[in-house]
Amino acid sequence: MSKPRKNVKRIDPRYFLNENQIHTQVSPIPGRPDPRFGRMTIVFDSDVDKGLYIVYNAMKKSKREPDFLQWLSSLGYTQDEMFQQGEVIKGELKRQVSEHPDFPGWSGWSSMTGELQVPQTSQEPAEPLY
Repeated sequence: MSKPRKNVKRIDPRYFLNENQIHTQVSPIPGRPDPRFGRMTIVFDSDVDKGLYIVYNAMKKSKREPDFLQWLSSLGYTQDEMFQQGEVIKGELKRQVSEHPDFPGWSGWSSMTGELQVPQTSQEPAEPLY
């Protein structure tokens, strides 16, 4: 019997899916990621959406990105699906900013502050692992 490799991270089995409830999954990634859109803070209804946005966000890479990639992969997302769903979430953020009453136009939006509330936005992976 071979010994488990030490450099492979194990994901707590509590985070694997039993039913079609991806968006009820709580992120096993330690810490408190605080993604932003410009200077605006983002509150996500789903940790999965937060993880997809963090992985997608090209402006500022997270130190925990590899952990989020591993977790989202364990839920069944491919890298293409992560990118596609990240675009959907960013589109929702852009929509909310453009509909904000103080929106000065895209040339001046970066000075806006406040909070954006993101409802469950992403779709489940095409082939969930449960």
